[in-house]
Amino acid sequence: MKRGLENIRDPLRRKYISLVLRGTEEEFGDSLISFAVYGSVARGDEERGSDTDVLLVLDVKLGYGERCRRLGRVLSRVYKSEVARELAEEGYNLFVESSTLST
Repeated sequence: MKRGLENIRDPLRRKYISLVLRGTEEEFGDSLISFAVYGSVARGDEERGSDTDVLLVLDVKLGYGERCRRLGRVLSRVYKSEVARELAEEGYNLFVESSTLST
C-alpha cells in the first residue's frame, strides 16, 4: 500500500504523508483498502501553501460521520508530531483534505 509515496517530491511532506498513512492504517486496520494522494502534491506542482488531498477506500460499513471522526483522531495525532512542527515552521499548510469511500 505504501507504493507511490516515493513520488512525492518534497521529503518533508513525504514524511508527513507517511505519518498520515501509518495512522490511517492503525485506525482502520484491514478495512483500509486504498490510500491515494491526488491533486497538486501528487502531481509535484504544490507550493508550501498547498493542502494535501487524500482518498481513502474502506471496506467497512461506517457512516460518514464515524469515518470523519476516526480520521480526525488520526490527524489530531499527526498534527502534534515533530514533522508537523517542522512543516509549520517552514510555512507549509498542514491541512489534509480527505475523501472517503466505503464499500
